[in-house]
Amino acid sequence: MIKELGRLISQDKRCEAAVKSIIDLSLLKFKERDELDDIVKSWSSKIPFDIEKYRDQRLRYHFKERYDYRLNLMDWDYHMDISTFSPILHVYHYKRFRQLGLCFETRMTANNVPNRTLSSYAQGKKKKSGDSCLVRGFWGDIILSPYFAFGTEVEIEPEKELFFTKASMQYKHNSVEVSQFHILHYLNKLESFQEYHHKFDEEKEEKKEEKKEEKKEEDKGEDKKEIPGSEEIPKAETKKEEIKKEESREETKSLHEDEKIDTSTQDEKSFISESEEGKFQCAKVLLPGIANQNIKIYFLSEDIPVLSAKSKFAKLFDVVVMGFYHSQDAKDKFHTILAEDSRVYIEIPKNFVGIKPEMKEACYAKARDLVTSGGLIELASPYTHHLLFTNSKDASLIRAIPQSKPEEKKDTKSETAASSRASEESISKKQMQ
Repeated sequence: MIKELGRLISQDKRCEAAVKSIIDLSLLKFKERDELDDIVKSWSSKIPFDIEKYRDQRLRYHFKERYDYRLNLMDWDYHMDISTFSPILHVYHYKRFRQLGLCFETRMTANNVPNRTLSSYAQGKKKKSGDSCLVRGFWGDIILSPYFAFGTEVEIEPEKELFFTKASMQYKHNSVEVSQFHILHYLNKLESFQEYHHKFDEEKEEKKEEKKEEKKEEDKGEDKKEIPGSEEIPKAETKKEEIKKEESREETKSLHEDEKIDTSTQDEKSFISESEEGKFQCAKVLLPGIANQNIKIYFLSEDIPVLSAKSKFAKLFDVVVMGFYHSQDAKDKFHTILAEDSRVYIEIPKNFVGIKPEMKEACYAKARDLVTSGGLIELASPYTHHLLFTNSKDASLIRAIPQSKPEEKKDTKSETAASSRASEESISKKQMQ
C-alpha cells in the first residue's frame, strides 16, 4: 500500500490505484511532493512507532504535575463541558478515549497494531545545544475525541429523532452508534446511490430475545435447585470439571498469544491481503458514487493570502470551509478568490473544552468582524458549529435567510435584586399579619 501511494505521488506509470484518476498533484511544488512522499514512507512498519509511549508523553506534558489525577480531570471536563453541548456522548466512551486513545472497538480485537497515519514530525529544539530539529511523535487529538465528526448530530430522518430518544432521563443510544450509522449511510450512497437507515425494530427484537434467554437460564437454575439430591454432588466429579475448565482456559490463552502480531518485526504486507504472486491487489475500480460525479481532488499547500494574490484562483471557489484558526485569513483580498453567490463556512469553538462561554462568544464576535470587514454578509447557518457567510448581492436571497443575531444577555444582577426585594416584602407582610 505504501509503495502504491509513493507511485501515486511521483506519478509513476506503474501505479494501479483507482484514485489515480481523481487526484491531481500538479499544483504542488516538487519539494512539497518529496515531503509528502517522506510522510507516506514514515508509515512503514519497518520504522518503529511506539504509539503508547508517544501518547503518554503528550499526556504528561498536557497534565504536568496533575498527571496522577488525570482521571478526575477527564471526568471534570466531561461533566462541566462535554455533557452541556453533546450529552449523547457517553462518559465511558469519552474517558476511554482520553486515557487509552480507543474510540471504536471491533469485537474481540487485541488493539495492538498502531494507526501509523497519526505519526508525524514536528519542529522542536534539542535540550543541550538548542539546535532546531524534527521530532517524531504522536500529535493527534488527546482532548476532544473524534466523536464530534459523525457522532453528535444527525440530519437524516427519521434517525434525527430516534437516535436522541430518552428512557428514564438517559439516552437510549450513544455517539458510537451514531458514528457507525453515518459511515454506513455514506458508504451505501457511494456504492448503490441508496440511503441507508438504521434498523431500530431489529434492535428491539434482539433485546427481547436476549431477555427471554436470560429468563430461561434463570428458570433452569431454579429448577436444578429444586431437584432432590442435586446438592449432593461428588467431589471427584467437581474436581474433574474444574481441571477441564482450567485446561480450556490455558488453550484459549495460548491461541490468543499465537494470534498476537508483533508490529516491530513484520512488514506492512502482513497486514493486507496478498495474491498468489505475493503482490498487493489494490482497488482498480472506483465506487459508482465517485466515478459518476466527475470529481477531481487538487492538493494545495499555500496560504489563503498567497492564493488570493494569484490570478488563476480569481473567482474560482464556490464553497469554502475554514477552521476557526484560519478565520483571520478571511479578510483583505479573500473575496477575490470567491465565485458569485459563494458560501463560506467558518468553524466556531463550540465543542472546545476548557473555554468559558464568555470567551467563546468573544471568539464568535471576532470571527464575524474579520469576515464581514472583507465584504461578506452573514446568513443564518443551519449548523450550530459553523458560521455561514456569502458574497451574494441578491436581496431576495438574503431576505429569505434571516441573519443570525447574538443572544441578548440578561441582567442577572437586577433580576436577583428584584427577587430578593419581593421575598423580603412577602416576609414582612406575613409578619404584620
